[in-house]
Amino acid sequence: MHNTAIPIGEPWMWGAFVAFALVMLALDLFVFVFLLIFSSFQVVAEYRRRVLIYGVLGAIVMSVLYFLLADVADRFHLLKYGLAMVLTFIGAKMLIMPWYHMPVAASLTIVAVLIVGSIVASLIATRNGRLPKGDAT
Repeated sequence: MHNTAIPIGEPWMWGAFVAFALVMLALDLFVFVFLLIFSSFQVVAEYRRRVLIYGVLGAIVMSVLYFLLADVADRFHLLKYGLAMVLTFIGAKMLIMPWYHMPVAASLTIVAVLIVGSIVASLIATRNGRLPKGDAT
């Protein structure tokens, strides 16, 4: 039996191919999202450039913040419970909407209090630099 290997090129070529494919996929999705935003919200043509620039800058800032705050995420271990309470509140608000309309200021205040409260509780619980006993998250 004759064993012939198929030449696949240098290993760095595969890395470059994967990186190129990921960049193309990200750009394709990015364009799709902005086209969806422009058509769904009927953005006026004169403001589309501004919306696109703010969107790109927002995406860059959020990705930088993600990498900067990834190291301190364990410090805010109670934030996930605060966000769960926010989602529960928003769901309950949507359910009672046919009978009661909550003012926007009250909704924003409740959401802000839940998020800030969970952050403050996390900072108080970890003020000596370690997680409380029994919290393995």
